[in-house]
Amino acid sequence: MSGLAAISLWAQDSYTLIKENNLRAYGNMFPYVPASTLAPKPAEGFELFYISHFSRHGSRYDIDSTYRHEVVKELEALHRQGKLTEKGEQLFSDLMKMRALTDGNNGELTSLGGLEHRGIAARMYEHYPELFIGKAEIQTYTTMVKRVIESRNHFMDALLNFNPELCFKLDYLKENSWNRQEVQGRDYTPEEWAALSNDKACRKIMEERWAKVDASHFANSIFKNPKEVPQAKELMYKFYFAIKTSACLDGAAPDFIGYFTPDELYELWWRSNMSWFMHHGITMDNGGVRALVKGKPMTEAIIKDAEDVIAGRSKAKATLRFGHDGELNPLLCYMDIEGSNCRELSQVAEQARDFELVCTAGNVQLLFYRNSQGKVLVTVLHNEKPSRVGTLEPYCGLFYEWEKLRDYWTERDYMAFLR
Repeated sequence: MSGLAAISLWAQDSYTLIKENNLRAYGNMFPYVPASTLAPKPAEGFELFYISHFSRHGSRYDIDSTYRHEVVKELEALHRQGKLTEKGEQLFSDLMKMRALTDGNNGELTSLGGLEHRGIAARMYEHYPELFIGKAEIQTYTTMVKRVIESRNHFMDALLNFNPELCFKLDYLKENSWNRQEVQGRDYTPEEWAALSNDKACRKIMEERWAKVDASHFANSIFKNPKEVPQAKELMYKFYFAIKTSACLDGAAPDFIGYFTPDELYELWWRSNMSWFMHHGITMDNGGVRALVKGKPMTEAIIKDAEDVIAGRSKAKATLRFGHDGELNPLLCYMDIEGSNCRELSQVAEQARDFELVCTAGNVQLLFYRNSQGKVLVTVLHNEKPSRVGTLEPYCGLFYEWEKLRDYWTERDYMAFLR
């Protein structure tokens, strides 16, 4: 792809991107799009010696805390009362098929989720084979959630298929341990927890836009008499949430996209994306509390582990961390990876898209290179694509001097860009 073509792709607006691939409207449930991008070559004389990787778990089944059960209950009542149109009956039937696939698999990793991590691991080995020679030591950290552990296991198994001699050190999150900081950050103070609900500005702009959304097409196509269903627009939003994981089931679930117009689909995503940002992004309302509580400690852990490798205190060739989107987003925000932070709330939909930031198996990788004089350069990949770090000036290309990158993160005033 030429430089001009790449710029044009990056400049596409969210409406166009969602229309191009409707599944992007599922936001954080958008399945991972494989990238075969190689990290750019560093200056002559530098050799790769270490990679630090954090990844969200792969595609999963729905969890019980979403609207799935509530929507089924509401639509089932309308079905029994004969208030659904023919298309509404088909929607209800499709939703029941989705429920049959999901019930009993609460939050479990899907087959697609395993394939996503196997693919990332295979490309890592293919692109950076020098890190995985002989009995290379690989450090791993994971939470105790089953889908996260299974994602790690798929990743390891894929690497072992290339080199069975690899030595993996397996660490799990334990309460009050350093491992917790590696993949989850730290606990909230009562004041920090309270700050999570301080979202007046985000909620205001979100609700003002939602009030203008026209859901008449959905209501008229699903309900025989929409006036008898005054909650039709809210039900549409709940339905959207109830079927977001359909994209994670590797083609086994019904196709729900056709129940929405392109405008309805975009507005549903816009509302969901803003809701995600106001909880996980950095805003004046929330004081960037998630970046502070999750992103900052995880960044400190990443720095410490890298420093141990650089100083020779650790022999690890790679550190692999596995967690959740609720940790990945604050980590990206604190590290100031391009596309993660947004100054103006009105620009969130164009500058901080959940389907780019925290898609299933979303990840950030730091690749470390060193020359014979001991100088260390680092390039950052987000979802396997080279990315910029805030306002930090690269040493060359997209390579940063480790000391400057480390200091940028260590001394970061992560709220400064909003002032």
